[in-house]
Amino acid sequence: MTSITKTFAVRPLSAALLFALSAAMPLAANAAPTGAAHAYDLSMNISVVGVGSLVVTPQAEVQHTPQIAAWSDADQVLSLDTGPGALRLTTGELNAVSQWIPGVTYHAVGSQASADNVNLSVLGLASANLLGLQAQRITATAIVAGSCPPPSGRPVAEVPALVEELVFASSFDNGGLRPRGNAETPGLTITALGTNIPGLPALPAPNTSVDLSGLGILGTTLILNEQVTGGDGVHNMTLSANGLHLTMNVAGVITANVIIAHADAAIACP
Repeated sequence: MTSITKTFAVRPLSAALLFALSAAMPLAANAAPTGAAHAYDLSMNISVVGVGSLVVTPQAEVQHTPQIAAWSDADQVLSLDTGPGALRLTTGELNAVSQWIPGVTYHAVGSQASADNVNLSVLGLASANLLGLQAQRITATAIVAGSCPPPSGRPVAEVPALVEELVFASSFDNGGLRPRGNAETPGLTITALGTNIPGLPALPAPNTSVDLSGLGILGTTLILNEQVTGGDGVHNMTLSANGLHLTMNVAGVITANVIIAHADAAIACP
């Protein structure tokens, strides 16, 4: 199995997550919603028949199980190199951040992961080009925000304009819990089974599924800005997002499951 060399650093929360106004949202004294989040840079499990395998677990990762009290966290790896070989991954900075802001009536939780200067190369027998993936940067963001049902007979206060406009860019309302996900893939190029996949967007819409069958690439799926939501939007809401999710299952040649930039967030009301 391929060895991994990496360098670490920990830095403050990324401003890109847009969660800088914790002080504007004091903790509730009575209601007790919980927030949870998980973010990691990448995960790969690739096996090439007759050549070897490459298994990469998350390097920069933050995870918080459901908690009432506010929290924030960040992790960073400066670079990653799995070393020379037929299956090799190199990257620049890898980051994961998360934050939970419980308010009096309005709550927000979010996470974000990113991988810079990604370069993945997978060669098969006779140095056949089975998979190549390069990107300047791949990110995924998951945010859940909104209000829990008020106690009986007690109205929900309006969302402070400062929070709504500066933190959430007016993308959320006060009528329950709402998810918002995002992904960016600038400079993304992929070659699968020797065939280049053209026209990959830098700002993919949610659940952009790339049709590979028309290119003759069989046994392969590619989803950009993959998003899955759960919950009723009233008592709970979850959002799970992947910047890029690639799978391959070509009998006798290669199997692969590649996720780059994963973020999820969840709020549960009492």
